[in-house]
Amino acid sequence: MRVVSAIAVVSGHVCTHLVWEWGKVSDREWHFGNLVAATSRFSVPLFVMASGAVLLQSGRAQSLRTFYGRRASRLAIPLLVWSCFYVWFSRLTTGQELVWTDFSKLLLLGRPYYHLYFLFVIMGLYLFTPFLRLFIDAAPRKYVVVATALAVGLAFVDKLHRSLTGLGVDPNAFSYFVPWIGYYLLGYVLLTTPMPANRRRVAWIAAATFVGVMLANAMGNWVMHIAFGNRYGLMLYHHHLLGPMIMAISAVFFLRAFLGDGGPVDRSSERPASQAKRPIGQRLADLTLGIYLIHPIPVLFVRDYQPRFSSPWSSIAYHSGAIIAILAVCSAVVWLLRRIPYARRLV
Repeated sequence: MRVVSAIAVVSGHVCTHLVWEWGKVSDREWHFGNLVAATSRFSVPLFVMASGAVLLQSGRAQSLRTFYGRRASRLAIPLLVWSCFYVWFSRLTTGQELVWTDFSKLLLLGRPYYHLYFLFVIMGLYLFTPFLRLFIDAAPRKYVVVATALAVGLAFVDKLHRSLTGLGVDPNAFSYFVPWIGYYLLGYVLLTTPMPANRRRVAWIAAATFVGVMLANAMGNWVMHIAFGNRYGLMLYHHHLLGPMIMAISAVFFLRAFLGDGGPVDRSSERPASQAKRPIGQRLADLTLGIYLIHPIPVLFVRDYQPRFSSPWSSIAYHSGAIIAILAVCSAVVWLLRRIPYARRLV
């Protein structure tokens, strides 16, 4: 789930700028960017659900000190270091003067750079994880399902209201995680729900649902651009609206059906002595946080320094190749950093 999420995030960030260039790029380029954007928007919900599926499993006798200590060491250093770096990087690439108060201001707002809000989401969810575990362990499953539905539903209504009216207060470093509690619980609920049918049937239904919703969302966004231009931007692609939500749920069931269900994942145990013995999926998943953190750097240069294209197909080929190249380069860089003492704590 994390590997699929990382691929989708990079794809969306490489190509979504084409959607914002409505009327400036060719129809083929716009539709290509729109399809990639529509396909990729389930990525962050899927990543949050993967975290919930792992961390909310019951039967973990961990003290608050142990739990918080491990998560803080994993996220606090990357959050602080990369926040400082991206504030500087943003000012450098935009030609703005760097003011030292920018660091504290943007850190408190929770957006040192456009993608780093995710670290504040995860930090907030980690903060409440021990208490959510107690709720899951003690409550009947029906209560857990209803609580999940309420949390997801409230986040949906809130996002829909703010998208249509433009009203409401933007979240900050202390509140970014709140709308994501529903997805966090949903990951646990979906990964502990018995398969509703045999795996082949579930895989086909999930894939058809994913593609159908994606195409409906892409078509809806096209119609909205015809009617309003960029006035409503990518409103249909907001993470908490129905399209990405249904796509993320479909992706979970497809991956479960296609790959099979493993046993409970217990990250409290020590890692195996040999990394080579670990499944390839786990080894790739170890790279995903680092890929997420560093990928905006090559994305910026790919986007801002793209050549002049002789045809729309050249542009499509360029953006497709850029996705593959960025994933490969970022994976290699993260793999290398994870083998350097101290540097590995950054990714």
